[in-house]
Amino acid sequence: MTEDVFWGSALTAVRRNGQYAADRASRRKSDTLAEMLDDDLVFAPGCFDCLSAAVLEGAGAQALFVSGAGLAASVAGLPDLGLLSLQEVTNAATNIVARSGLPVIVDGDNGFGNELNTARTVAAIGQLGAAAIMIEDQVFPKRCGHLAQKSVIDRRQFARKLKVALEICSEFNMLLIARTDSLSIGGIDEAMERSRMAHDLGAHLTFVDAPRDMADIEQIGGLPGHKMYNVASGSTTPSLPFRDLKDIGFGLIVDPAVSLYPVIDGIRKAFAAVVAEGSALPMTSFGMAPRDIFRAVGLDEWLDLENNVANDFRAVTSFSE
Repeated sequence: MTEDVFWGSALTAVRRNGQYAADRASRRKSDTLAEMLDDDLVFAPGCFDCLSAAVLEGAGAQALFVSGAGLAASVAGLPDLGLLSLQEVTNAATNIVARSGLPVIVDGDNGFGNELNTARTVAAIGQLGAAAIMIEDQVFPKRCGHLAQKSVIDRRQFARKLKVALEICSEFNMLLIARTDSLSIGGIDEAMERSRMAHDLGAHLTFVDAPRDMADIEQIGGLPGHKMYNVASGSTTPSLPFRDLKDIGFGLIVDPAVSLYPVIDGIRKAFAAVVAEGSALPMTSFGMAPRDIFRAVGLDEWLDLENNVANDFRAVTSFSE
């Protein structure tokens, strides 16, 4: 066995076990996401780092949503008030996209500025291999769509941002989700007009954030094209069964809280229990060991790779002798 054959076999083993980041990052997953949206309802739970992404993927998630709020909290320990930089977002998203075999949707906020900033943001996310990026119409800096005192840019500015975003998206075969936060500012009619405009410009999906009641939801669901719905558990947005949302007209559902709430609540409770007990005994209730942590992020696949490489090396040694 030649050296080229040896390393070719080793790399094949890595790819087979799904851990060769460069190979994964180069695979464009937007076609897969588009096909999924055409076929049926897609639920993309929110993740905020590689561990949460790995756990969700291992549990059977179809796609992943990299939440801006989740990144702000996990990367910098900050509230979702537009305090993260593009570099911080791309650093975190790079690892998530690289290690995941699923279509990954990345929250691009408002593009971190004007049309030029938006072009740079979309290009940076596109280079990661993300399946889709979300761009919104809030002013810079933005804040969580479920907080008060939001402001949005005018329609013409939003249109310019979407045009440049679509141009860059096409270069990376990446889908664009056009989000508007105008409902709480200009009312449902303004939000509907902005969404129609985004659809007419070519946005692959539209998203009206923070609907207030069923009347809003039903109107938004009647918009043309694919629509996204943010469950935003615990907010003022009504939480409906996913199939009901599908029937109303929504094809993509995201919920950043799926990973955030359990982490915040779980850490608090585990810490309180250990302190109250005065020992780590309460941690045994999870039925886990250190190996389970590593298995959640691909231990078995990496050990298989190690064995494959060792076997190939022995084959090379045997052949040379």
